[in-house]
Amino acid sequence: MALSDDSVVHTVSAAVPDQERRRRAIVRCVFLLYVLLLLEGSLRKWVAPQLSQYLFFIRDPLALYTYFLAVRNRAFQPLHPMLAVGLIFAAVVLPVVVLQAATGLAPGFALFAAYGWRNYFLYLPLPFLMASQLDRRDLYRLCRLNLIAMILIAPLAVAQYFAPPDAAINVGNADDARLQFTQLGSANGHIRPPGTFTSILGMVELTSSALAVLLACWIMPRRERPVGGVLLLVAAIAVAASLAVSGSRTMVFHVLIVAACAMASGLLMHRPALLARATITPAVLTAGFVMLFPIIFPEGFDTLTTRWQQAAEGENGVRGRVLGETLEFTWLIPDAPLLGYGLGLGGNAANILKASNTATVPYSETDWAHQIVDLGPLLGVLFIIYRVVFTAWLAAEAFAGTRRTGNPLPALLFGYVGIVLLQGQITGNGVENGFCWLYVGFCMAAARMSAATESRAADAAPRLLITRPGNLMT
Repeated sequence: MALSDDSVVHTVSAAVPDQERRRRAIVRCVFLLYVLLLLEGSLRKWVAPQLSQYLFFIRDPLALYTYFLAVRNRAFQPLHPMLAVGLIFAAVVLPVVVLQAATGLAPGFALFAAYGWRNYFLYLPLPFLMASQLDRRDLYRLCRLNLIAMILIAPLAVAQYFAPPDAAINVGNADDARLQFTQLGSANGHIRPPGTFTSILGMVELTSSALAVLLACWIMPRRERPVGGVLLLVAAIAVAASLAVSGSRTMVFHVLIVAACAMASGLLMHRPALLARATITPAVLTAGFVMLFPIIFPEGFDTLTTRWQQAAEGENGVRGRVLGETLEFTWLIPDAPLLGYGLGLGGNAANILKASNTATVPYSETDWAHQIVDLGPLLGVLFIIYRVVFTAWLAAEAFAGTRRTGNPLPALLFGYVGIVLLQGQITGNGVENGFCWLYVGFCMAAARMSAATESRAADAAPRLLITRPGNLMT
């Protein structure tokens, strides 16, 4: 028996809602995770500093609920090979932790092990569900949220730069000094402003990610942009202001990598009209910043250059720092126990809380070195290799996505998050961990979206159905 057009519409609408409702719920959870990431530091510093240690984990219950919804919506099917390998690591590490505890490590090691496992693995599934559940409209809403957050937080960073290092706007309003957040110094008596975060690393991630979104939007044809020109201009000023007061060489490195990827995106897209825009836009913005920085903000310029000179003298220049951070893990391998010193003991929390005896557990600044401290030479090196392979795979996906869709967003998002996934402090710093996995998912979803012309055709179809429900062929 043939079905009428109206019955087909009702049949389709009855089959879709549950899955679509769960998808939208997952998307709302992703957005809320992002907002909590932006506000977590504010809650810990100014709202409830006495609960600071607990508020660090404020996103975790929501992440678990998001995974529950994702499993119900079959968001992980089929299981991606990169996620499968990560889950194998997560399972293998558990008996290793038991063996580490049996060797009689620092008091309270179980808490640090749980903290370490959380930093390594809890948010690892997030990008894979984002890739399967977020559509173009969700991605463009994330772009707008990113730029609006940059605009709102940059003025706070500027105010923190001019405030005394021990002012409440910098360290928080806790009466107990142990609950305050001491910020890294820059030069000339200034600190590296943390914005709404607890350290400068949060502003590094926000500013670099905002620049990636900003350049991607500027390269797109005007009719395809997720935001208007006024918002782009204000966001550009906010990014420039954050960079000007940052005193952070890491932020400068990230900005240069994003700008290079913006230029490369023009070569990837088969859209000649965008090639010049992808080349000229980053160059013009960079030149404008370099020329105006010492004129408009001479104090910030002097601070950044002084900080650069002081650091270069102590680290044998940029090359010395890059090589040192890349090779530090190799220096720890000969003396590290086979199973490591203990999961979580290489991260920031163990160092801040003095959980371990520094004579027996080496202090490490880089994340690859954390892997050797936490997991030992064998598992640690394997996890480093996993990060390298993951980064290479993500690069291939992002560049292929930009080539296929003619959209610079996947390549620009990789320009920001690629170096974070590869070498960022994602197992030692909670904020960098959050930015990394959210933006890996952002990048994966962008690489899988349809071309702009296909998207416009798909968006038009539902409107025609609503206008003329009796004819499915229109």
